[in-house]
Amino acid sequence: MQFSLTEKARAKLQTLRLAHPHRPPVLRISAACSACGGLAFGLEWDAEPPSESDLLQLDGWHIAIDPIARPYLEELTLDYEETPYGGAFLLLSPYGASTCFLDEP
Repeated sequence: MQFSLTEKARAKLQTLRLAHPHRPPVLRISAACSACGGLAFGLEWDAEPPSESDLLQLDGWHIAIDPIARPYLEELTLDYEETPYGGAFLLLSPYGASTCFLDEP
């Protein structure tokens, strides 16, 4: 599986780690059909990875991959972008793309 982080995503994750040391240590990636017929990827914080998930180690992060997302994560890239509406993590894939906002307290 080719999963990668851009430099902007790495920097933002590190900033979040330092600013919120209490935040759960696992990022979980999920996939579902979107209303327009494509795929929608989700990104969430988890205290523990679900037992059925694959667990990757990448740049010091634990990344849990939900079973339904496994077939679609080849060549997935996690990016980060500042927009007029706030910051957003972007999950980019040849199978579709989704913008995922993380709640920052």
